[in-house]
Amino acid sequence: MSKKILRLYFGITDPEMLTGAETLRELFENDQAQFLNSDPSFDNAFKNDWDAKIDSARHAPSDDAANNNIGVANYDLIKAWNACKQHFQDSKYYIRKAFPDKAKQNQFGFNDYRIMSRNPRKVTGFMDLFHYTAEANKVALIAQGYTQAKIDLIETLCENFRTAMRAKQKVKKDRFTQTHDRTTKMNDVWKMLQEVNRASKSIFRNNPAKRQQYLLPHARQHTSIIGL
Repeated sequence: MSKKILRLYFGITDPEMLTGAETLRELFENDQAQFLNSDPSFDNAFKNDWDAKIDSARHAPSDDAANNNIGVANYDLIKAWNACKQHFQDSKYYIRKAFPDKAKQNQFGFNDYRIMSRNPRKVTGFMDLFHYTAEANKVALIAQGYTQAKIDLIETLCENFRTAMRAKQKVKKDRFTQTHDRTTKMNDVWKMLQEVNRASKSIFRNNPAKRQQYLLPHARQHTSIIGL
């Protein structure tokens, strides 16, 4: 697994940082000739690369979107889990009619249901055993009004739960990848801001107001400059 990447800036949100980057990008457009006189690398290729990095960062999936995807996956998992619990509860009537003995009922999972209903990691094992036992005793169950379709549904519901569980795990892994990608793109924009900011200190060494314009987005303005 890749090592988690940390943002190179703090104290401001990603949208605030990008808005600051776009503001400096507009300033740079007007002052590009002075930057070029100082350093030929501040050419149109640099400007276009800056635009591309801002655009790429703007379109990166947000953390909120990733959280929403996890929420949807979790909802689907709970829905599949509840369906398993409900089907077992609906089946208990027929199991009791066919097998009054509690030891036999426990073979279907009566004594394990409470644990399964509280721990999602117990669901597939519980449902697999439930299905196996129902299939092995289907003649007696069907004689009491249970059906083959209900027996088959046990396996279907278990597979639905497995699918929902895999989907949730995938979304969680995707979130890590998306966060890694988003942070990388945001940092790429920030690095360009730092580069322009460093150059501006030299280019505008005799122009305090201009230097102030090229402060990084989180930097505070001096009161003496605000009024200029």
